[in-house]
Amino acid sequence: MENDVPMDKVLIVSHFFAQCRHFRSTRINGLARYLPQQGWSPVVLTSAVAPDVTGEFTSVEVRYEDYLKQWKERLGLKADQPLKEQVEEGREGKRNLADRALTTWERVYGFPDPTLSWVGPAVEAGKKLMADEDIKAIISSSGPGASHIVASKLKAERDVPWVADFRDLWAWDHNDVRSPVRRLMNEKLERDTLRSADVLTTVSDPLAEKLMKIHHRDRVITIPNGFDPVDMPSQAVDLDRKFSINYTGKVYRKGMDPAPLFDVLRNLTAEGTIDREEVEVNFYGDRNPWFMHEIEERGLADIVKVHGTVPRRESLDIQKRSQVLLILAWDNKKEKGVYTGKIFDYLAAKRPILSIGSSEDVISKLLTSTGTGLIATNDQELQRILVNSYKEYKTEGSVRYKGDMPRVMDYSHANMAKRFAELLRP
Repeated sequence: MENDVPMDKVLIVSHFFAQCRHFRSTRINGLARYLPQQGWSPVVLTSAVAPDVTGEFTSVEVRYEDYLKQWKERLGLKADQPLKEQVEEGREGKRNLADRALTTWERVYGFPDPTLSWVGPAVEAGKKLMADEDIKAIISSSGPGASHIVASKLKAERDVPWVADFRDLWAWDHNDVRSPVRRLMNEKLERDTLRSADVLTTVSDPLAEKLMKIHHRDRVITIPNGFDPVDMPSQAVDLDRKFSINYTGKVYRKGMDPAPLFDVLRNLTAEGTIDREEVEVNFYGDRNPWFMHEIEERGLADIVKVHGTVPRRESLDIQKRSQVLLILAWDNKKEKGVYTGKIFDYLAAKRPILSIGSSEDVISKLLTSTGTGLIATNDQELQRILVNSYKEYKTEGSVRYKGDMPRVMDYSHANMAKRFAELLRP
């Protein structure tokens, strides 16, 4: 769009907006950056914006007090980080006493979630924005559900098109630890809140089907997450000299299983099919005791390295120079419709992606449709993929990237913003 072309303003309500590494929402950041190309000027209503977020948008930050904050601080935890991100599990995956106590307290008192205290101040700020900025449409995005509560109250003030977006489900979020009774209470609140929404959107078809059942709607629009095109390599990248298999992000004790990779790799190096001096598996994330034990008990400490968490920009650079990128598929039927955020960063890196686990989840289908994936659902397939990739590395100097670029670009933030823009006009 030309800069002198007048644009209508859209209010984006999202409690989390690239606030910090624990809550970063690249989906909302992508909307704020690329909606101007579609004739919409974004005004973002949020709790906080990270200093490294840029784009042609206005942001209004409404602060609030997390009711769990003081208890986290008293127990020596970080106030701005979720409980589950701070709990170090032992070898048996046992949770510590502080986590169990705070989780129980949240189940009892935190209705609908700990961010409810943000709603009142955000609504007041939103009303002022609706009047001062002449807002023509609203996009709200959850989690948490507080974003939709704010949007519903603003919609009641001015009847403009409202798109309610679900990055994750609300009442039936797969990560929710609340009791069935609390879930039903949340579901009623969710239905009441979203009744006036013009369109519901979410990130995958399985989640769209769940939302249709919850809200008794015949149509919920699927708009997948994506990557920022500026993160793609602009020139040739010097790849790792070794046959590298790299993973960036947290490995969860429940639902992710690195053991098949470790077992197959141990066998292939022991028999000499893969030279252990030429292979390295790098994990950039937490050094949990149970995970380190998995590596050490197989005698792979010289091959498999856990480097600790790195900044996002460094993570993107690591991905671009990898011979192979690694995804550990979730072993949970409830999560078949859930994308991990890293898969879109991986798409931007333009490197082959090895997925270990399910072939029926949305990630495997994405990898198949874009030609970017190497999918292993059992040890035999994993061994074949590793052997063939290693041979290619030895003969050609690298593992070849075979992505279908037009299909890959379907998942760019620019394309995502275009699809949202199509829903904003009445």
